[in-house]
Amino acid sequence: MLAKDQRRFDRQYQKLLTTLKLNDLSLSTIDVYSRGVRRVAELTDCSPDRLSMDQYREHFVDLFQYVRDSMVAVDGLGLKVVATKGAGFVWRDDEPNGLASQTWYQSALDSPEPEQRSAARTRVLHYNEDDVRATFAVREWLEFLDA
Repeated sequence: MLAKDQRRFDRQYQKLLTTLKLNDLSLSTIDVYSRGVRRVAELTDCSPDRLSMDQYREHFVDLFQYVRDSMVAVDGLGLKVVATKGAGFVWRDDEPNGLASQTWYQSALDSPEPEQRSAARTRVLHYNEDDVRATFAVREWLEFLDA
């Protein structure tokens, strides 16, 4: 990347981080997202705001499609099953569940007690962060199997 593009990228990247922080995203979520954006920018030698969706798609893969096309399972092929039984990932929550996370989210918004809202917010953030980490664990596990 040219020096002027790098400076422009750094300014825009700082703006993005500020926006994400102002939207209350956790640092680990911001880190995962920003590493992906930076990686694609480096691979294409292009500033992220100038990348097309096709350029992004060239560097990302649909893990679920890969799992679905190459595995058979009695218990299903969803993230919770594959990450737990295949990659050995463990969620922090004892009952990780996408549908339940919607209820936790609503509690984070609407619970009358600040402590309940805070606890629900933390639970949702941990659940979502763990989903990202589980996806990464599945990716690493699949790469290991492919080696």
